[in-house]
Amino acid sequence: MLGYLRTATTDTDNPSSAVSEKYKKARDYLSSQIGDKQLEEDIIKASSKVVIDKSSEKVAEASKKEALKEIQITPEITKTIVSTQKTDGSFEVSKEITDKLNSTSPESLVTSVITYTKNDKLKNVKPSVWQTVISITFGNFEQICH
Repeated sequence: MLGYLRTATTDTDNPSSAVSEKYKKARDYLSSQIGDKQLEEDIIKASSKVVIDKSSEKVAEASKKEALKEIQITPEITKTIVSTQKTDGSFEVSKEITDKLNSTSPESLVTSVITYTKNDKLKNVKPSVWQTVISITFGNFEQICH
């Protein structure tokens, strides 16, 4: 994944720095909106599960690991995802994400993620928080930046 990030970012000295900065800003946004580290982890886990499950629907006979390979995030998709970040650090779910996950809209993805969480506090989190988590989970920014 770092190989394509080298192409997707403009900082030739540190190819993942742009994505890393976007990821940090998004995590800061999540922290400011949720204010509880455990809830942050719960929301990220719920989003990860939806990304994997939605990918699995496309390739039902494949394992979940194989389904993640099916997503195939290109440098162009990475650029599109990071371009949806707002000044407050939040992301909007891009059309590329909804298309790759066979979803009709960002709202339907948020609804899907909410059904996966067992934590009642997370069911009342703003849609922009969910869209941010879906975007960073789909973009796999956490693994890239750590």
